[in-house]
Amino acid sequence: MPKKTIHPWLAHYPAHVPATVKVPQGGLPQVFLQSAEAYPNRVYLSFIGRDFTYATIQARVQSMAAMLQQLGLPQGTRVALCLPNCPAYVAAFWGTLLAGFQVVNLNPLLTAAELHHELIDSGARVLLTFNLNPTFGKLAEAVAGTPIQHCIVSDLASDMPALTGFGFRLLKWQSRVRTLPLGWQWQAMVMAKPEAYKPTALQGSQTALLQYTGGTTGMPKAAMLTHQGLLANTAQVKAWLGEVNPQGETMVAVLPLFHVFALTSVLLMGTAVAARIVLMPQFALKDLLRIIAKDRPTLLPGVPTLFNALATHPLAAKTNLRCLRFCIAGGAPLPAVVKQTFEAKSGVRIAEGYGLTEASPVLACNPTTGDATAGSVGYPLPGTVVEIRAASAPHRAKQRGEIGEIWAKGPQLMAGYWRNPKATKDVLRDGWLRTGDMGFLDESGALHVVDRLKDMIIVNGYKVYPRQVEEVLAQHPAVAEVIVLGIAHAKMGEAAKAFVTLKTPIKPEELRLWANARLNKLAQLAALEVREVLPKTLVGKLSRKELAAEERAKRS
Repeated sequence: MPKKTIHPWLAHYPAHVPATVKVPQGGLPQVFLQSAEAYPNRVYLSFIGRDFTYATIQARVQSMAAMLQQLGLPQGTRVALCLPNCPAYVAAFWGTLLAGFQVVNLNPLLTAAELHHELIDSGARVLLTFNLNPTFGKLAEAVAGTPIQHCIVSDLASDMPALTGFGFRLLKWQSRVRTLPLGWQWQAMVMAKPEAYKPTALQGSQTALLQYTGGTTGMPKAAMLTHQGLLANTAQVKAWLGEVNPQGETMVAVLPLFHVFALTSVLLMGTAVAARIVLMPQFALKDLLRIIAKDRPTLLPGVPTLFNALATHPLAAKTNLRCLRFCIAGGAPLPAVVKQTFEAKSGVRIAEGYGLTEASPVLACNPTTGDATAGSVGYPLPGTVVEIRAASAPHRAKQRGEIGEIWAKGPQLMAGYWRNPKATKDVLRDGWLRTGDMGFLDESGALHVVDRLKDMIIVNGYKVYPRQVEEVLAQHPAVAEVIVLGIAHAKMGEAAKAFVTLKTPIKPEELRLWANARLNKLAQLAALEVREVLPKTLVGKLSRKELAAEERAKRS
């Protein structure tokens, strides 16, 4: 029976999905503690061939919490984690929260100057990192002049199988840096007595995590994600997925856990269902294919470029993907041709979702069972409301099918931007989040994302959305990847330019004319450039930022 509501999407929810979810009260660590107490002997983490049970990691988590509490720092102190996917990251994440402190996620690939800025901005007083260059060397420079009082260094090799760890140390010895100001060893921390940890009362409204946004315009801002918001989004995603295998699911952490998409869809949701999580410290397609063949994962969250590689790369041609029950795509728009090619090869559905850092991050997702709405990012999650409003008149909601700015409301929204009330006021209004993305709701209530508001190309005063042009180019059999952006044009103000990588050779002008024959006059390409590679973010999604900077430099 359809659910009675003013929100049309609820009538299209799969039978197992509730209209709302009950958000647990208290702190986020309960997600881990409940699974650890229910399944102490189940494998929680697999890292380069070594397994760690829930009980083993629980002891490390409580030891980390005890050691942090013994530093004499006040509740709410911020602890910066600058680590790849490894057991130390997982234990430190939960241990920091259990101690009553806040996590600051840092990207190890940032420059020393960028790391320095985020350490200063966050006010973090404890830093946990690992002992390999270039990250370790950058941090030795980055911590100078920051509030950091304690640096904790993890030796990645100590969590590998003995022989692998020995070989890793032997091969990497030239890259190791043995000193860091104020430094001491992570391995000593996890040897502490876990019973020394003192339970801390956590409130849902308290900030659990400072998560820096990508900084595509200006300096990165830190979203204050609360215990309640992260608990809510974990419960929403878990409810959306439905029944899990009581014997345990297996997930691959191919995306970096310091990125909010992987944090929620892999670490938090995986922990909530007591899954086994296979950690990949860095992405290599051959390593992922080996993991799929050996560990037979059942759930795989990823970005579109990952699914494109699994569908088309020669290395993946002989890999059986039927072990996967379903995949979740996020972080960037999923081209229709990538979805179709992957699903045809694997027999596995990709459920494309939509979200942003400020929403912890998931707002909408396609169903994992039943019919999906072609071209959409699915329906708003339980307890989430989405409206489309005019960018120039945000008080007015648009009709079904009309393009406008996406606004959202739900329990997963951030508390605001850290130390940035002006930016907070710009995006949080009366409980609503102004996303900055353009889209529309169809008659069923499914959300279609057209493009970023700031990425629109204005041609003779008319709006052209890069994603629509990208979808056309992606259909050509010679095109591997594509980015479209606006460039200055003497007559039209702006025009579209495409950057592509190729599977097979084709002349750029031939490809441009092919695309223009399928585009309306305003969206037609003024230029097309073939590249060996296209810029990507650390999570593997295509990035317009670098190419836009190149074009600006040419104009100046």
